[in-house]
Amino acid sequence: MSVQNRAIKPTSGICSRNVDETINFNMSENIIHDEEDLRFYMQIDGDEAELTYTYPETEVMDFDHTYVPEDSRGQGVADKLVKQGLEYAKSNNYKIIASCPVVEAYLKRHPEYQEMVYPV
Repeated sequence: MSVQNRAIKPTSGICSRNVDETINFNMSENIIHDEEDLRFYMQIDGDEAELTYTYPETEVMDFDHTYVPEDSRGQGVADKLVKQGLEYAKSNNYKIIASCPVVEAYLKRHPEYQEMVYPV
């Protein structure tokens, strides 16, 4: 992903959340990183697709759940969420745990992320 595809989406003064990071894949898709709710998500036709995570240890992210609305499955949405989560972990020097089978499958197809896997 090129740097020019990254944008910061400010939150309103009413909201108490941290600044959300928005990544544009194209004009209709934005992935938002909600650091307070520990998830990456995107709006799809009035519904949400998401990748959730926890921090089981310092500097370790456990990607534990992926959800894509049924009508949007098979279109690469989960892969986009997983890639964004992994790139976030990589840029912050975190190790990762793939508790979610979708993330585990993605890692098998993308060996470039194997060095980030935390031994469990």
